[in-house]
Amino acid sequence: RARYGSDPNSWLASLNPGGPPGFVNSAPPIDWRAAYFSEAELLNATISGPLADADFDGVSNLLEHIFGTDPRDASSIDLPTVSMVSDGEETYAEFSYRLRQGLTGFRIRIEASSDLAEWKNAEGDFTIQSEVDNGDGTSTITARDENPAGAQLGRYFRIRVN
Repeated sequence: RARYGSDPNSWLASLNPGGPPGFVNSAPPIDWRAAYFSEAELLNATISGPLADADFDGVSNLLEHIFGTDPRDASSIDLPTVSMVSDGEETYAEFSYRLRQGLTGFRIRIEASSDLAEWKNAEGDFTIQSEVDNGDGTSTITARDENPAGAQLGRYFRIRVN
């Protein structure tokens, strides 16, 4: 079983000396943006910029690109989910999220918090359970927390993109 984030085959080199591994760019590629925005909109960062939210669904264009959703359709968003699963006598948290296949230039990781204020990298706590091809250029990845849920009351999760 490969541990989430600890598989050297999935690591990327940084283009920036001293920069974080895998960090290349902070915007979706122009061909992706051109598929959703007109030429005039491409010149307006408040519509097509990486931090803009063209469909007002609360998700930036950058995250729409990473999660493989349509930045012009608020109903297309497929947010990450956490569910509880039983395995024998223990119950574990499973984190599922959709991700664009072949995504480069971004580092995706799971973080955890007990108070929603201080977040810590939780990659070493998760094991990939499945990666399902959705048939639309995205995959749904499900990762399980290796720590039983009962041992950690009030644990929260999020996806961090660098």
